[in-house]
Amino acid sequence: MKRRFAINILCIPFFVLVVLLDCSKGSEPYYPLKEGLTREYNISQEFRYRDSGGFAHNQSVTVKMLNTYLASRELKGKKVTPATNKAESYILLYFLAEDNNGIYIFASQEPEDVEPEIVSTPIYEIKYPIQVGTTWDETSKSALADFNVPPKITIDKVDEVVTVATGTFNGCVRIKKIGAIKKKCEKHQASDHIVTIEIEEYFWYASGVGLIKQITKCTQE
Repeated sequence: MKRRFAINILCIPFFVLVVLLDCSKGSEPYYPLKEGLTREYNISQEFRYRDSGGFAHNQSVTVKMLNTYLASRELKGKKVTPATNKAESYILLYFLAEDNNGIYIFASQEPEDVEPEIVSTPIYEIKYPIQVGTTWDETSKSALADFNVPPKITIDKVDEVVTVATGTFNGCVRIKKIGAIKKKCEKHQASDHIVTIEIEEYFWYASGVGLIKQITKCTQE
C-alpha cells in the first residue's frame, strides 16, 4: 500500500472535517459503500519531529481531499467497491471489500500502476460487531522513519453526539487507535539512537453517512 495510507496514518497530528454530498442519514450501516457518494476533506497537517541533530521541527500544511465511491465490480474473484482519493494533483484508486469481520481495503492502484496491488493482509476500516469493546490490530508506518507501529484499535463509544461543518449527528460510533514502539534509528548519526513513536487516532462514524470526523496525533522523539 502506498500514499493513500500516508494521509490516513502518517505520524502527523491533523484534524479532519468532512463535507458530505448526495447522502442522507438513515438506518444504513456506519460505512456505506454507495456508488456516487462523495466526501470532501479539509485536512490541516502539522509535522512534529526531531532531526538527527536533536533539533525539534514544526511544519504545517493544509490539503483538500475528494473521496468518491464508484460502481461495484469484481477483482480477483472478490466483489469490491472502488473509491478514488484526490488530493491536489495526486490521485489514488483503492478497492474496499466486506466480509463477516467488517469492511477492509482489498487493493490499491496508483496512476503509474498497470494493475491494482492486492493487500497481503486486509486493512480493516471498521470491524463487526459494531459495539463497545470490539478490537483489532493494524500496522501503521511512520512518515519520519521506516518503522512499522502496530496499534490496537477499539470501538470505545457507540452513542457520541458529533457536530461538524455539515451539522450534528447523534448515535455516532467512535473508534480509537493507540500504538507505540521503540526502535533503533539507522538514519541517525548515533548508531545507538533509539526513536520512540507514539500514535493516537480517533474516528467518528455516523449511521447512513460514514466517517464524519477524524483526529490524529503522533510524536516521534
